[in-house]
Amino acid sequence: MSEYIPPIPTDLIKFLDERVPSKDFSPSDSLREIDFHGGKRELVNFLKRLHDDQLANNHLKPFHLED
Repeated sequence: MSEYIPPIPTDLIKFLDERVPSKDFSPSDSLREIDFHGGKRELVNFLKRLHDDQLANNHLKPFHLED
């Protein structure tokens, strides 16, 4: 397995963060729904950490979407 990590663009992180926001659940939510959302959110958090590491190590240039 290669240790190469492809660049993770800021616009992708922003897109995923908006599509899979952190969420508070209620007792009426099913365990399946909680697990499914938690898995998606964990992937977003993992990519955000990799992205932050890439920025900190100057592997990426900061990119900002114009609103």
